[in-house]
Amino acid sequence: MLDALGKKPADGTDEYDMVELLHEVSSMEIPQSLAALKTKPRRFDGSIDKSEMQQFVLQELHLPERGVYAFIYHRRLHLSFGVPDKPMDIFGGWKGYQNLLEQNWRERIAPEDTVVLAGDFSWGMTLAQSEADFAFVQKLPGQKILLKGNHDYWWTSKKKMEDFFVAHGFDTMHILHNNHYAFGNYGICGTRGWVSMQGEAADAKILAREVQRLRVSIQSAVDAGLEPIVFLHYPPIYGTSMNYEILEVLHEYKIQRCYYGHVHGKGHHHAFQGRYEETEMRMISSDYLQFVPEQIF
Repeated sequence: MLDALGKKPADGTDEYDMVELLHEVSSMEIPQSLAALKTKPRRFDGSIDKSEMQQFVLQELHLPERGVYAFIYHRRLHLSFGVPDKPMDIFGGWKGYQNLLEQNWRERIAPEDTVVLAGDFSWGMTLAQSEADFAFVQKLPGQKILLKGNHDYWWTSKKKMEDFFVAHGFDTMHILHNNHYAFGNYGICGTRGWVSMQGEAADAKILAREVQRLRVSIQSAVDAGLEPIVFLHYPPIYGTSMNYEILEVLHEYKIQRCYYGHVHGKGHHHAFQGRYEETEMRMISSDYLQFVPEQIF
């Protein structure tokens, strides 16, 4: 505007001086809202390019960057590519589940996302028998964190499983066992847990071991300065049965969120969902979710 009026400002003239020069040339009053800006403290000193906006916002909100982790999804798979004589299709609600699972996964999960698989991954009895199931999930987008379920007979030592993954190029598979995985300010923790359901006998020795594994997993996240989020295979509360040993660990660490699987079909009606003391409980069985990954973050 000053150029049009023949009053081109000198190089280095700031915006406030330009407004005052325009006032002198045009005799128009400077709006009070603009005049007041000159004496107000400056709130922002920098600017960012459009391409950097997403990363900047994520950093300011202390959220994980895309490309590392973005969202966590969870499910239980019961895959049987390596043991076709054990199809889940024979059960109600599981018809065509493998195709449905892949379709929903690809529609919702990006390569930079993370998927937590809460046990019962494969019907294979050994790592070799489960190889086809690992290969199926390997080709799906995202990183995958696996914990043990009661039907994961292929499960062995953490080192043997990790060596198997390396040898077969399964580089998106990660074992959750006496450890945690960082996700922003959160630590993904968990273990199989143990039964607390009517008609199933609990084993005190196994339960004590699972309680210790859960404690080690959670403590590793706490030591890293992260807020633990817990994934279990077995529900800590089912109907009127309660696994007090597991619940005590959740209470001790003031766990805010706990996710579990194991329960299928009509058993869904007996699964406890909601808040117990400090912890929000959520069931994540695949058929309950209708094979649609559920977003956690």
